Amino acid sequence: MADVLVRMVVPIGHSWQPNEIVFHRWLPLGDEHRIAIERDDVLVQVWFDRSHCRLSDEQLQDIERYVNPSLERVSVDVLVRGVDNELADFIYEDKDRATQGDPESPDERYRRLRQAYLELGKRVLTAVVEACNRLIAYCKYEKGQYWLEQRKIEFNRMRSDFTEFRAEVRCGNGEWVKWLPAVGVMLTLSPMDEARHIGQADWPHLSEFVRGSRRPALIRELLSNADLLATQGFRRTAIIEAVAALEVAVERFGKAPIAGELLGQSANRVDIESLSSQVEHLGLTGTVRYLLPLLFPTDILADDLMQICQRAISIRGNIVHQGQRDVDERETREFLNAVRQVCEIIGRYTAPRPS
Repeated sequence: MADVLVRMVVPIGHSWQPNEIVFHRWLPLGDEHRIAIERDDVLVQVWFDRSHCRLSDEQLQDIERYVNPSLERVSVDVLVRGVDNELADFIYEDKDRATQGDPESPDERYRRLRQAYLELGKRVLTAVVEACNRLIAYCKYEKGQYWLEQRKIEFNRMRSDFTEFRAEVRCGNGEWVKWLPAVGVMLTLSPMDEARHIGQADWPHLSEFVRGSRRPALIRELLSNADLLATQGFRRTAIIEAVAALEVAVERFGKAPIAGELLGQSANRVDIESLSSQVEHLGLTGTVRYLLPLLFPTDILADDLMQICQRAISIRGNIVHQGQRDVDERETREFLNAVRQVCEIIGRYTAPRPS
């Protein structure tokens, strides 16, 4: 069995959005400030190296003069003990794959060891991201450095992460070589809904808005904010913002419904004047679950959209009242798309507000 040591330098932010941890008249440079984390057969060590600091040697000697010195990168070692010797040898055999590519006809041994190398890479990525996120969490939440962001563990972009971390590996007493557990990068593309594109028919409305002074529509502003928050990884806040948009849309519909277009001849059978009080009485959950399905036929407001919105409202409640910590990325996107559609449909049957 061999010990495999992976050494990385992890940016506090990202290459496209640098970030930094701010200290006070002091910097934790040197081995004496290493943080060691033991997890079964994995040892993670986190430390700040002199090379991470922009201050000169002379400035460091007089560090107490500097109120807010900062560091943009952190070094991380991940030591995995008891790795099979065959896999350790394979790591060295495979070190030139980045330039030479995979064998044209890989044999069973190559496929088996490549998969083992990939699984080892996942363990190392998990260990380094979790350790860095613990560091960020303390600085962000305990000390209030709100600008810091935790990383997500995304195995489909593992190669990109290790490249960004300048990862190297050494097995036993061997030489340092590039750490290359992932074969490629998986890109997930989400095509934009064509309704968001600006068409020729939109130009008169755009021109009128630019010339005018009115603010953007609140509901669409909330929905756009939700989309942005979701792409930035703030999925919980995105759902809260989206459900707030739905709440505004429902409230406005209750106060000014266009009943004739929605209900046709049945409009005379419904006490539209009391609709607002019914919405207030039922609340958002009851209105979406019971009242809207009665008022909107399924060919206008589909059942699946209503069910997704009901689920989004429930998740919003869990986030706000039960402290739910995260929401699946795909589920979040489904929530936001459904809420946007429902808001647009309700809006068609809501009388415009006076300017």
